[in-house]
Amino acid sequence: MKLPCSIIREILPNYVDNCCEEEASILVKEHLDECDECRQIYTEMIRPIKHAKDTNIDYLKRVKQKNRRKILISISIVILLFVSFLLLKSYVFGVNSNDVSIKGNIVVDNGVIQYTVKPNQPGVIIKNYHIENTNLNYKKITYTLVKSFSSEYLESTIVIPLSSIDDLVKIDNVIIESKTGQMYTEPFISLIDNRIKYVGDNVGVHNLLEIVGINNLSYDGNPLMMIDQNGYTIQLKTSSEPYAIKVIYNNEVKQEAIPDLKIKAELVLSAIDNCNTMIFEDSTGEILQVNFKDKFDSYFEIQDYYLKQSIN
Repeated sequence: MKLPCSIIREILPNYVDNCCEEEASILVKEHLDECDECRQIYTEMIRPIKHAKDTNIDYLKRVKQKNRRKILISISIVILLFVSFLLLKSYVFGVNSNDVSIKGNIVVDNGVIQYTVKPNQPGVIIKNYHIENTNLNYKKITYTLVKSFSSEYLESTIVIPLSSIDDLVKIDNVIIESKTGQMYTEPFISLIDNRIKYVGDNVGVHNLLEIVGINNLSYDGNPLMMIDQNGYTIQLKTSSEPYAIKVIYNNEVKQEAIPDLKIKAELVLSAIDNCNTMIFEDSTGEILQVNFKDKFDSYFEIQDYYLKQSIN
Protein backbone atom coordinates (compact mmCIF):
# COMPACT_ATOMS: atom_id res chain seq x y z
CA MET A 1 0.00 0.00 0.00
CA LYS A 2 1.36 3.34 -1.06
CA LEU A 3 0.90 6.39 1.10
CA PRO A 4 0.64 9.94 -0.23
CA CYS A 5 3.57 12.32 0.34
CA SER A 6 1.53 14.43 2.75
CA ILE A 7 1.12 11.51 5.15
CA ILE A 8 4.73 10.38 4.76
CA ARG A 9 5.96 13.87 5.63
CA GLU A 10 3.72 13.90 8.72
CA ILE A 11 5.27 10.75 10.11
CA LEU A 12 8.88 11.45 8.96
CA PRO A 13 9.90 12.96 12.36
CA ASN A 14 8.78 9.76 14.10
CA TYR A 15 10.63 7.72 11.48
CA VAL A 16 13.82 9.74 12.02
CA ASP A 17 13.53 9.15 15.77
CA ASN A 18 12.81 5.40 15.28
CA CYS A 19 9.42 5.78 16.90
CA CYS A 20 7.31 4.21 14.17
CA GLU A 21 5.79 0.78 14.17
CA GLU A 22 7.54 -1.79 12.04
CA GLU A 23 4.89 -1.79 9.31
CA ALA A 24 4.85 2.02 9.14
CA SER A 25 8.66 2.13 8.95
CA ILE A 26 8.59 -0.31 6.00
CA LEU A 27 6.03 1.84 4.18
CA VAL A 28 8.07 5.01 4.77
CA LYS A 29 11.28 3.35 3.60
CA GLU A 30 9.61 2.10 0.41
CA HIS A 31 8.20 5.56 -0.24
CA LEU A 32 11.61 7.22 0.28
CA ASP A 33 13.19 4.80 -2.16
CA GLU A 34 10.76 5.93 -4.87
CA CYS A 35 10.10 9.62 -4.02
CA ASP A 36 12.99 12.02 -4.59
CA GLU A 37 11.24 15.00 -2.93
CA CYS A 38 10.44 13.17 0.31
CA ARG A 39 13.89 11.58 0.29
CA GLN A 40 15.42 15.07 0.05
CA ILE A 41 13.34 16.23 3.03
CA TYR A 42 14.43 13.17 5.00
CA THR A 43 18.07 13.84 4.15
CA GLU A 44 17.72 17.40 5.38
CA MET A 45 16.11 16.20 8.59
CA ILE A 46 18.85 13.76 9.52
CA ARG A 47 21.77 16.05 8.58
CA PRO A 48 21.52 18.40 11.68
CA ILE A 49 21.12 15.44 14.00
CA LYS A 50 24.29 13.83 12.73
CA HIS A 51 26.17 17.11 12.93
CA ALA A 52 25.08 17.68 16.53
CA LYS A 53 26.18 14.18 17.46
CA ASP A 54 29.64 14.77 16.00
CA THR A 55 29.82 18.13 17.75
CA ASN A 56 29.01 16.55 21.13
CA ILE A 57 31.68 13.89 20.65
CA ASP A 58 34.28 16.50 19.73
CA TYR A 59 33.27 18.58 22.75
CA LEU A 60 33.64 15.63 25.11
CA LYS A 61 37.08 14.88 23.66
CA ARG A 62 38.16 18.46 24.18
CA VAL A 63 36.87 18.42 27.78
CA LYS A 64 38.74 15.17 28.52
CA GLN A 65 41.96 16.51 27.01
CA LYS A 66 41.60 19.75 28.97
CA ASN A 67 40.97 17.87 32.22
CA ARG A 68 43.93 15.61 31.53
CA ARG A 69 46.17 18.63 31.06
CA LYS A 70 44.87 20.15 34.31
CA ILE A 71 45.56 16.92 36.19
CA LEU A 72 49.09 16.66 34.78
CA ILE A 73 49.77 20.32 35.60
CA SER A 74 48.43 19.84 39.16
CA ILE A 75 50.57 16.74 39.72
CA SER A 76 53.63 18.56 38.36
CA ILE A 77 53.01 21.51 40.69
CA VAL A 78 52.64 19.20 43.72
CA ILE A 79 55.86 17.36 42.85
CA LEU A 80 57.68 20.67 42.32
CA LEU A 81 56.47 22.05 45.64
CA PHE A 82 57.46 18.85 47.46
CA VAL A 83 60.95 18.81 45.92
CA SER A 84 61.35 22.53 46.69
CA PHE A 85 60.34 21.88 50.29
CA LEU A 86 62.89 19.08 50.63
CA LEU A 87 65.63 21.24 49.12
CA LEU A 88 64.79 24.20 51.35
CA LYS A 89 64.65 21.96 54.40
CA SER A 90 67.95 20.28 53.60
CA TYR A 91 70.00 23.21 52.26
CA VAL A 92 68.45 26.27 53.95
CA PHE A 93 66.40 25.55 57.07
CA GLY A 94 68.08 22.29 58.10
CA VAL A 95 66.90 19.50 60.40
CA ASN A 96 67.45 19.07 64.14
CA SER A 97 69.64 16.09 64.89
CA ASN A 98 72.25 14.65 67.25
CA ASP A 99 73.94 12.63 64.52
CA VAL A 100 77.31 14.22 65.31
CA SER A 101 80.57 13.29 67.04
CA ILE A 102 82.55 15.33 69.54
CA LYS A 103 86.17 15.69 68.49
CA GLY A 104 88.71 16.23 71.25
CA ASN A 105 87.89 17.47 74.72
CA ILE A 106 85.08 19.66 75.97
CA VAL A 107 86.61 22.74 77.61
CA VAL A 108 84.94 24.99 80.17
CA ASP A 109 86.79 28.28 80.59
CA ASN A 110 86.05 32.00 80.98
CA GLY A 111 82.33 31.40 81.38
CA VAL A 112 81.85 29.42 78.14
CA ILE A 113 81.71 25.80 77.02
CA GLN A 114 83.78 25.20 73.90
CA TYR A 115 84.29 22.08 71.83
CA THR A 116 84.64 20.86 68.25
CA VAL A 117 81.87 18.81 66.68
CA LYS A 118 81.72 16.95 63.38
CA PRO A 119 78.64 15.58 61.58
CA ASN A 120 78.65 11.83 61.05
CA GLN A 121 77.74 12.33 57.37
CA PRO A 122 79.82 14.08 54.70
CA GLY A 123 78.62 17.29 53.10
CA VAL A 124 76.72 18.48 56.16
CA ILE A 125 77.23 21.78 58.00
CA ILE A 126 76.24 22.50 61.59
CA LYS A 127 74.19 25.70 61.27
CA ASN A 128 73.51 26.29 64.98
CA TYR A 129 72.62 24.56 68.23
CA HIS A 130 69.58 24.48 70.52
CA ILE A 131 69.29 23.89 74.26
CA GLU A 132 66.33 21.57 74.80
CA ASN A 133 64.57 20.22 77.88
CA THR A 134 64.54 16.51 78.74
CA ASN A 135 62.49 14.43 81.16
CA LEU A 136 65.60 14.17 83.36
CA ASN A 137 67.19 16.84 85.55
CA TYR A 138 69.40 18.25 82.80
CA LYS A 139 69.03 19.83 79.39
CA LYS A 140 70.61 18.60 76.18
CA ILE A 141 72.17 20.11 73.06
CA THR A 142 70.58 19.49 69.65
CA TYR A 143 72.13 20.70 66.40
CA THR A 144 70.59 22.07 63.22
CA LEU A 145 72.26 20.34 60.26
CA VAL A 146 72.09 21.68 56.69
CA LYS A 147 73.47 20.06 53.57
CA SER A 148 76.22 21.62 51.52
CA PHE A 149 77.69 20.86 48.11
CA SER A 150 80.91 19.63 49.68
CA SER A 151 81.68 15.95 50.05
CA GLU A 152 83.93 16.42 53.08
CA TYR A 153 83.27 16.02 56.80
CA LEU A 154 82.99 19.63 57.96
CA GLU A 155 83.90 20.42 61.57
CA SER A 156 82.45 23.30 63.58
CA THR A 157 83.45 24.94 66.85
CA ILE A 158 80.58 25.31 69.28
CA VAL A 159 80.72 28.03 71.94
CA ILE A 160 77.96 28.02 74.58
CA PRO A 161 77.86 30.71 77.32
CA LEU A 162 77.28 29.18 80.74
CA SER A 163 74.85 32.02 81.41
CA SER A 164 72.50 30.60 78.76
CA ILE A 165 72.05 27.39 80.79
CA ASP A 166 69.76 27.35 83.81
CA ASP A 167 71.42 24.51 85.71
CA LEU A 168 72.76 21.36 84.02
CA VAL A 169 73.35 20.54 80.37
CA LYS A 170 74.46 17.24 78.81
CA ILE A 171 76.87 17.30 75.88
CA ASP A 172 77.78 13.90 74.51
CA ASN A 173 78.61 11.85 77.65
CA VAL A 174 79.41 14.84 79.85
CA ILE A 175 77.13 16.89 82.09
CA ILE A 176 78.18 20.44 82.90
CA GLU A 177 76.90 22.55 85.78
CA SER A 178 76.33 26.14 84.68
CA LYS A 179 77.02 27.82 88.04
CA THR A 180 80.40 26.25 88.69
CA GLY A 181 81.47 24.85 85.32
CA GLN A 182 81.90 21.47 87.02
CA MET A 183 81.91 18.52 84.60
CA TYR A 184 80.43 15.11 85.36
CA THR A 185 81.08 11.97 83.33
CA GLU A 186 80.03 8.34 83.04
CA PRO A 187 79.22 6.09 84.83
CA PHE A 188 78.08 8.62 87.44
CA ILE A 189 75.51 10.21 85.12
CA SER A 190 73.85 6.89 84.34
CA LEU A 191 73.90 5.78 87.97
CA ILE A 192 71.92 8.86 89.04
CA ASP A 193 69.61 8.69 86.01
CA ASN A 194 68.88 4.97 86.54
CA ARG A 195 68.67 4.75 90.33
CA ILE A 196 65.92 2.49 91.68
CA LYS A 197 63.90 2.28 94.90
CA TYR A 198 63.73 -1.48 95.39
CA VAL A 199 66.30 -4.23 95.08
CA GLY A 200 63.47 -6.42 93.81
CA ASP A 201 63.61 -4.51 90.53
CA ASN A 202 65.45 -7.27 88.67
CA VAL A 203 65.89 -5.32 85.43
CA GLY A 204 66.97 -2.20 87.30
CA VAL A 205 69.62 -4.11 89.30
CA HIS A 206 71.05 -5.75 86.18
CA ASN A 207 71.14 -2.35 84.50
CA LEU A 208 73.13 -0.81 87.36
CA LEU A 209 75.59 -3.73 87.36
CA GLU A 210 76.16 -3.24 83.64
CA ILE A 211 76.65 0.52 84.12
CA VAL A 212 79.52 0.06 86.59
CA GLY A 213 80.96 -2.86 84.58
CA ILE A 214 80.71 -5.58 87.20
CA ASN A 215 82.07 -8.01 84.60
CA ASN A 216 85.03 -5.81 83.70
CA LEU A 217 87.45 -5.67 86.61
CA SER A 218 90.68 -3.69 86.70
CA TYR A 219 93.65 -3.00 88.94
CA ASP A 220 95.21 0.42 89.27
CA GLY A 221 93.31 1.61 86.18
CA ASN A 222 94.50 -1.27 83.99
CA PRO A 223 92.15 -4.02 82.70
CA LEU A 224 92.53 -7.15 84.77
CA MET A 225 89.56 -9.48 84.17
CA MET A 226 86.88 -9.51 81.51
CA ILE A 227 84.06 -11.87 82.42
CA ASP A 228 81.36 -12.61 79.87
CA GLN A 229 77.68 -12.58 80.83
CA ASN A 230 77.65 -16.36 81.17
CA GLY A 231 80.56 -16.19 83.61
CA TYR A 232 78.52 -15.10 86.60
CA THR A 233 75.01 -15.26 88.08
CA ILE A 234 73.08 -12.83 90.25
CA GLN A 235 70.81 -13.61 93.20
CA LEU A 236 68.55 -11.03 94.87
CA LYS A 237 67.65 -11.46 98.55
CA THR A 238 64.26 -9.75 98.86
CA SER A 239 62.24 -11.98 101.22
CA SER A 240 63.42 -10.28 104.42
CA GLU A 241 65.79 -7.60 105.63
CA PRO A 242 68.64 -6.98 105.29
CA TYR A 243 68.07 -7.05 101.53
CA ALA A 244 71.13 -7.97 99.51
CA ILE A 245 72.58 -8.66 96.10
CA LYS A 246 74.81 -11.69 95.57
CA VAL A 247 77.10 -11.98 92.56
CA ILE A 248 78.53 -15.47 91.96
CA TYR A 249 81.47 -15.79 89.55
CA ASN A 250 82.05 -19.16 87.95
CA ASN A 251 85.84 -18.80 88.09
CA GLU A 252 88.27 -17.50 90.67
CA VAL A 253 88.55 -13.73 90.92
CA LYS A 254 92.08 -12.36 91.21
CA GLN A 255 92.86 -10.70 94.52
CA GLU A 256 94.12 -7.60 92.72
CA ALA A 257 90.58 -7.01 91.44
CA ILE A 258 88.97 -6.87 94.90
CA PRO A 259 89.50 -3.07 95.45
CA ASP A 260 87.89 -2.31 92.09
CA LEU A 261 85.05 -4.69 92.91
CA LYS A 262 84.48 -2.93 96.25
CA ILE A 263 84.18 0.54 94.69
CA LYS A 264 81.80 -0.71 92.01
CA ALA A 265 79.64 -2.40 94.64
CA GLU A 266 79.44 0.87 96.60
CA LEU A 267 78.38 2.75 93.47
CA VAL A 268 75.63 0.22 92.78
CA LEU A 269 74.38 0.29 96.38
CA SER A 270 74.33 4.10 96.36
CA ALA A 271 71.75 3.91 93.53
CA ILE A 272 69.35 1.46 95.28
CA ASP A 273 67.27 3.02 98.04
CA ASN A 274 66.46 -0.09 100.12
CA CYS A 275 69.60 -2.17 99.69
CA ASN A 276 72.92 -1.71 101.53
CA THR A 277 74.67 -5.07 101.05
CA MET A 278 76.44 -6.85 98.21
CA ILE A 279 78.08 -10.25 98.50
CA PHE A 280 80.58 -11.68 96.00
CA GLU A 281 81.51 -15.33 95.60
CA ASP A 282 83.74 -17.17 93.16
CA SER A 283 84.81 -20.78 92.73
CA THR A 284 86.70 -20.63 96.05
CA GLY A 285 83.76 -19.33 98.12
CA GLU A 286 82.84 -15.89 99.46
CA ILE A 287 85.49 -13.30 98.58
CA LEU A 288 83.91 -9.99 99.54
CA GLN A 289 80.96 -8.48 101.38
CA VAL A 290 80.28 -4.77 100.99
CA ASN A 291 78.00 -2.80 103.30
CA PHE A 292 77.31 0.74 102.11
CA LYS A 293 74.47 2.98 103.31
CA ASP A 294 75.18 6.31 101.57
CA LYS A 295 72.69 7.32 98.87
CA PHE A 296 73.75 10.01 96.42
CA ASP A 297 71.22 12.40 94.91
CA SER A 298 73.48 14.43 92.64
CA TYR A 299 76.18 13.88 90.04
CA PHE A 300 78.59 15.90 92.15
CA GLU A 301 78.17 13.71 95.25
CA ILE A 302 78.67 10.38 93.52
CA GLN A 303 81.56 11.55 91.33
CA ASP A 304 83.27 13.31 94.24
CA TYR A 305 83.02 10.17 96.35
CA TYR A 306 84.46 7.99 93.60
CA LEU A 307 87.38 10.35 92.95
CA LYS A 308 88.25 10.44 96.66
CA GLN A 309 88.16 6.64 96.87
CA SER A 310 90.37 6.36 93.78
CA ILE A 311 92.94 8.67 95.34
CA ASN A 312 92.91 6.73 98.58
